[in-house]
Amino acid sequence: MNSDLIYQGSDLMLDRLPLATIAREYGTPVYVYSASSIRGQVTRLMQSLGTIGSLRYAVKANANPILLALIFNMGLGADTVSRGEIQEALDAGCPADRIVFSGVGKTQEELTFALDHGIFINAESEEELATIARLRTGVHVGIRINPGVDAHTHRYVTTGTEESKFGIPVDAAPDAFRL
Repeated sequence: MNSDLIYQGSDLMLDRLPLATIAREYGTPVYVYSASSIRGQVTRLMQSLGTIGSLRYAVKANANPILLALIFNMGLGADTVSRGEIQEALDAGCPADRIVFSGVGKTQEELTFALDHGIFINAESEEELATIARLRTGVHVGIRINPGVDAHTHRYVTTGTEESKFGIPVDAAPDAFRL
């Protein structure tokens, strides 16, 4: 059981706050997050990773600005898929150099916004790479390669097959790298 969620007598408490009081004040349903639990999980994740990389929080999972600020203040970066998510991350205090812009279907306007703010872009197609090259030269981008491999997952979450819309086919990778 989570030690941040306990009974004190007959009151259910989260981070020493009575949940019944929160429900009376704000009504139900209400979302309540444990800052101490989140801090503990982030700390464990960061310790397990050590110095071999960095962590990015998927803003699409929950864009609550207080939650984002808590996570970004602990050193996590942001994984974003839209201009709005980039702005939410920036507004919550995430430094631009810790934001990654991923996903298919990025518009020229979104790419320009990301480039203007120094956001790292993960390109999904040769067309996207060409657009970035037209907009700006000398920037570093990631390139998502589609290996054309079926991992035999559910058909709605399959992303690595040749039929998938995600990434550049592996045989087109050399041309993409040159671009």
